[in-house]
Order: sequence, then structure tokens, then C-alpha cells
Amino acid sequence: MVFKPSLNITEQIADHLANMVIQGQLCGGARIQELKIANQLGVSRGSVREALLILERRQLIEIVPRKGAVVSDFPVCEALELLDMLLPLERRWLHALASGDRSYDCLQEARAALADMDGGAKAGQPEAVLRARGDFYATLLRPASRYINGTFACLLPSSQRLMRVLLEGAGIDLHDIARYYRALHTALEACDNERLEELLGAFHKRIRSLVQKSFSAQAKPANLNWGRPSLSAYSGGIH
Repeated sequence: MVFKPSLNITEQIADHLANMVIQGQLCGGARIQELKIANQLGVSRGSVREALLILERRQLIEIVPRKGAVVSDFPVCEALELLDMLLPLERRWLHALASGDRSYDCLQEARAALADMDGGAKAGQPEAVLRARGDFYATLLRPASRYINGTFACLLPSSQRLMRVLLEGAGIDLHDIARYYRALHTALEACDNERLEELLGAFHKRIRSLVQKSFSAQAKPANLNWGRPSLSAYSGGIH
């Protein structure tokens, strides 16, 4: 990744470091040294410090007294809690999008993210699928309320982190992910709340089941560092 400072330098630094955590380049327990990052990116140490506060709000790091910034561990119990928190939030927001004023056509703009997701799946590139998933959510969030936006913005990086672990460690088919989000988009365009509810429920159930099975398959691992469980918990049912 080529780092290109912009006017919003703090957010740029935060996004850069968040991507490193999401992609597994910075793992749980890793220290983030302000001076080292500042030198690498050619920015001030103060800007890095502000960016770390953003990452702390996004639950990606912890700022520990006398130790500095440390990448947060991601226990499986927290992964399950995250999934259970995201479902009602996503349900409320997407049903409102399906039923509300369509004057802001974010659904049309989201087609680009879907195309990128399809392309990433065909090329066998989990990073591309994950990046397109983030773009898909970011586009659909634009007309949402500030409360939904603010809450989801804090939770999405951890959701991306979890999905990356599942894509790489659990062997989820990239095409399944792309099909799910295309089906979700189709239901939103059709204002089909019944289909929307079916998709959201099925996806949540399968992802949660996969996390639980991965957890029980090992001797209570502290963090998400799994092997490759069966795909039967995820495949099928999403058109």
C-alpha cells in the first residue's frame, strides 16, 4: 500500500493502521510505536497519536499506561458478541433503507462495490473481496442516521477483521460472500423486507455457527487462530 497523506491526515493514518490490523499484518498483542510509524509515513508524532485514539474507539487497539498502543486481542467470545450486536443494528438500518426515501440512490453507487467483490472472488483474492465489502457498507451508510453511522463505523473494522480470519482460516468460498451481498442488494432494490430478513438471519446464523464450531474444535483458544473447519455450516441457502 502506498501511503498518500491528504488534508485529513489523522483519518488517513487511522485507516492505514486499521487496514494493517484487519489484514493481519499487525496481530493481537503487537505494539504500535508512535515514532516508528511517524517516520515510516512522514507525518508528525502528534498526528499518529490522534490516529491511535481513533483506533482505540474502533476497538482495534488498547492504549496501555507505560506501554503505549497495543493491538487488541480478539477472543472468540467477543467475536460472537460482535455478531450479535451487529445483527439488530444492520437489520434496523437496512429495513429503513428498503422502506424509506430513495431520492439518494446509494444502491446504484453500491453496484461498483459488488462488481469489485465479484472480480475479487473470480481472482481468488480475499483482500479484494474484503475491501469491496467495506466499500459496500460505506456506500449504503451514507443516508443512514448519524447514530447508525457512528455506531457502525466503530464496529465495522472489527467486523472486517473477523471476516478476514474466516476467509483465510475457515475456507469460506469467496463466491458465497459475493453472492450474499448481491442478493442483499437485490432485496434492497426490490424493497423486499421479507427476503431481506431471510438473508440477514441466514447469514448471521451461518457465520455464528462457523465461529462456534471453530472455537469448539480446539482447546479453548484465546484468540482467533483457527484451522480449516467444514464449509457445511456456511454453504447453501443464499441465492
